[in-house]
Amino acid sequence: MSPENPESFRYLNELISSLDEDTLAMSGGFHRLEVFERIVEHGEAALPRLLDKDRLDWWRIEAISVIAYYSGNPIYFPDKIQGRYNEVADTTINWAKKYGYITDTSSNS
Repeated sequence: MSPENPESFRYLNELISSLDEDTLAMSGGFHRLEVFERIVEHGEAALPRLLDKDRLDWWRIEAISVIAYYSGNPIYFPDKIQGRYNEVADTTINWAKKYGYITDTSSNS
C-alpha cells in the first residue's frame, strides 16, 4: 500500500490503536508482536503518527528507533539513559526535530 493512500493511513491508525490497547500492561518485547512488525513495515510514513507527544509510550519509542535505523538515520541512546523514560523520550523527540519529522511547535517542548 502506498503511504499516500487513505486506506493505508486508516490501516496504520487501526494497527497503532490495537497496539496501544494490547501493550498497556507490557514493559518490553514489543518487537515480537506481529502488529508491531506491521507498523514498522510502514517505515517513515508511520513516524508522524508514532510521534504523538501525548502517547509516546515505550513501544512507540522502540518502533521509531527501528524505523530510524532502517531509514539510515539511527537514534543514538547513550548507555547512561537506558531505561530512563524521560531521557529516552527527549532523545527521540530531539531526533525527530533534527530530521524534520516534527517541529518545535508540535513537540513536548
